[in-house]
Amino acid sequence: MPVRDFCRAVKSNRVFSELERAYHAETGRKVGRAELDSWAGSLPRLSGVLELSDFSESVYVGLEVQIPYYSERIDAALYGHDLTGQPFVVLVELKQWSALDSDNDGRLHVRMRSGVVPVTHPSLQVSGYRRHLTNFVRAFHNEPSVQIACCVYTHNYPRRAGTLFSPEHFEAISQAPVFCATDAEVLAEYLRARVGKGRGAEVNERIRREGFAPSKLLIDSAAELIRHQDVFTMLDEQIPAQKSIVRAIGRAIQTKSKSIILVDGGPGTGKSVVALDALGYALRKNRATFLVSGSAAFTFGMRKLLGPDLASLVRFTDFFWEHDANSIDVLIIDEAHRIRAKSVPKVMAERRPKISQLEELVLAAKVTILFMDTNQIIEPGESGDPEQVVALAQRLGIKFERHHLRAQFRCDGSDEYLKWIDRLLDLSANDEPQLLRSPETFDFDVLDSPHGVLAWVQNKNAIEPNSARLTAGWCWPWSDPNSDGTLVNDISIGDFTFPWELKNGKKGLSGVPEAKHWAVHAAGAQQAGTVYSVQGFEFRHVGVFMGPDLVVRNGRWIANPRANFRNSIRAKSSDVVSIYLRRIYRTLLTRPLRSIRVYSVDTETREFLRSRIERGSRVPLDS
Repeated sequence: MPVRDFCRAVKSNRVFSELERAYHAETGRKVGRAELDSWAGSLPRLSGVLELSDFSESVYVGLEVQIPYYSERIDAALYGHDLTGQPFVVLVELKQWSALDSDNDGRLHVRMRSGVVPVTHPSLQVSGYRRHLTNFVRAFHNEPSVQIACCVYTHNYPRRAGTLFSPEHFEAISQAPVFCATDAEVLAEYLRARVGKGRGAEVNERIRREGFAPSKLLIDSAAELIRHQDVFTMLDEQIPAQKSIVRAIGRAIQTKSKSIILVDGGPGTGKSVVALDALGYALRKNRATFLVSGSAAFTFGMRKLLGPDLASLVRFTDFFWEHDANSIDVLIIDEAHRIRAKSVPKVMAERRPKISQLEELVLAAKVTILFMDTNQIIEPGESGDPEQVVALAQRLGIKFERHHLRAQFRCDGSDEYLKWIDRLLDLSANDEPQLLRSPETFDFDVLDSPHGVLAWVQNKNAIEPNSARLTAGWCWPWSDPNSDGTLVNDISIGDFTFPWELKNGKKGLSGVPEAKHWAVHAAGAQQAGTVYSVQGFEFRHVGVFMGPDLVVRNGRWIANPRANFRNSIRAKSSDVVSIYLRRIYRTLLTRPLRSIRVYSVDTETREFLRSRIERGSRVPLDS
């Protein structure tokens, strides 16, 4: 709305009810108390600054502006032209903070109703919004481009001193200046210089008209990043699958027809290689593209790999429930076996989707590419199954292609090891017992002590840093960190104790990664990970603790769901969860490239595993 309308709406208190209605219409949710209090505290202060700016009628303001390809919203955006006639947008981050603290590592903390919480410096926060908009909003990178600036208004912060303005934040503040309680007139002048010539409706309309897509610079950098990753070199059966994807993308561009491509294969067959190559190709063709996963660890790992500018192109499977049909050119869904039965967004029940998550993904995209391994469906709520994809394609009349990847690039290239694991865990149609010749076929051994497995992992990391990980079934509690940030040694087996990874969102010691980054952060070698952190990743060496949730009795696997701490597992019967627990341990046992050491808390299970190994004489190259 025009700035003057906004100021009048604030004075009459109309703006708050209007915002509530707009929020509910957009999200289907009621506004939370904290958000209402934030509007009540900040919008009158923003209105005061805008009145001081003495803007013309044609300067526009947007409130709670949704950032495309992103889950965050901008508190306020001003639209207009600068003193030279350049179209301009200014992003304003509003903070009610009156004081800040910092710890020994320089991390900021602010006291809120819920207690003291860690926060990002607001200049870094709003600069990230600006960078993201520059990368993904065409009006900001098409020539002649709309200019964009950003700033912070901490209207309760008393003066330009203290933690917020400490020297280590000078660089961030130079990119996004901070204005405090005494700076209202200075902020008014800052805004007037950038949008004071008005015609904000023109700027807003141009942004809407030109739409959203990655900038050429971003596309080029992403393509180069993917091209220079040696691990993304395609071989053998991966090449036909990649060519099929290229044809489908080209066909969708030319004819606007829909396609579904299913690529299935076991662990280590290169599904992620093809997925990343497809992402690079689609970006180079300037297609609206997302890399999608149902795995949190894989999603965050890929975001870290691709970097902050491309992170928003990596999404969870539940992100697309409200997208219009064919609004996306290409959806590349890795770990597609983890697609849920339905998306459950945090909206009122009547607004939640009535169709399956698989169908909403397919409907949203012109080309849907799914990478699946049915034996990695590890929870009852996951439903990514090839037969469902086939049935959906037939029902909707969508062109369908399927490719199988068999060549093995993990586990020392041993396809025999993967077949042995599947037979071992009764996950193969061929149930005849088979012996694994170790270490000739693959270096697999069973140890009698958790201490021995940990010592082996630590020795591998001493020889080659960050080459080994310790993993375990989720058969021990997972505690919040201690008050000093140290991790609790939750995994307790006799006199052996060891910590799980750090819970996401919890404050640990400096350098300790959260679970979502455990697989890609070198310090993850100092904690044990679950299947939910390791799925989709590989390591040269892996240690595995098998807990009491899956044991062998008289040669048969017996599930004990109450021994597992995952609610979706422990609440089900033994017969129901047996397949999921066997798949969980299959996933853990197929992460290594070179070698693995296993310990089961159950003696009979250890002896059963040993009975399936035939000892060879070759010494592993990296022992």
